[in-house]
Amino acid sequence: MNNHTSNVDEMIEIDLREYLKILLDRKEMIIGLMVIAILISGLVSFFVLEPIYQAEATISLSNRAGSYSDVGTARQMLQSMEYFDRINEKLGLGLAQDQLRGIRNNLEINEVYEGDEILELSFQRKEPEEAQLVLDSLIELFRSDSQERFGRNQARIERSLEQVEIEVARLEEGLVEREDRIDQLLTAEELSTADKIILSNEFGSKINDLEQLRYSLLEREYELEEKLDAMEEMQVINQPIVSDNPVAPNKKLNLAIAGVLGLMLGVFVAFMKEFLSEY
Repeated sequence: MNNHTSNVDEMIEIDLREYLKILLDRKEMIIGLMVIAILISGLVSFFVLEPIYQAEATISLSNRAGSYSDVGTARQMLQSMEYFDRINEKLGLGLAQDQLRGIRNNLEINEVYEGDEILELSFQRKEPEEAQLVLDSLIELFRSDSQERFGRNQARIERSLEQVEIEVARLEEGLVEREDRIDQLLTAEELSTADKIILSNEFGSKINDLEQLRYSLLEREYELEEKLDAMEEMQVINQPIVSDNPVAPNKKLNLAIAGVLGLMLGVFVAFMKEFLSEY
């Protein structure tokens, strides 16, 4: 058993030595292929591929703009062909429909935190100024639509609040009149004490009902005021900016990948040539 194990170890050692010998014998070819791969990658990355710039911005959705407060709706609107058509016309980009569909894919929308209403937007183009202009225009279009819906909701709440305030004022005026009327009846000499007690109870019950209604209206007024105070419009937290450095191509990464692939190719060719030379 020990002899068998020893023989296996010797065979593995011999195989490793043979592999290393093959690699050392053909090291110039392996290194050459790796260098060629790096050179080709460098030429393509530095002189062929055009740089891509990225504009970035951060927005906070309104909490009272109907569907425009929903993250899913915001994504659909910002990536809609309607918006890109309007931007194409506004900026005079002169892009065809298929080109517009293509640049839509350059827009990325991510939530800062899941379930949050803060979105990070990024848009990539070859021209940095165009990337910034397109992203800024997208945000302005969405903000305009969002504020329109926000304004309608705000106006509706303000009208409701105004109506409640009118009802409260009218009710308070009615309460004062009834209290004055009760005082007049209770001081009237032609009424007996029993009649005064009966009238006092009847009016007192009605006044209590009116007071309860008044409290309900005041609570409704308070709720509406709280809603108005809590309303927030869509805001641009970070205006669209473009980094001075392009995000693509990643030249260092391309060179590293090319070097690894060239090395792997060189090793493969070395073993393949050794294999073919034996037959």
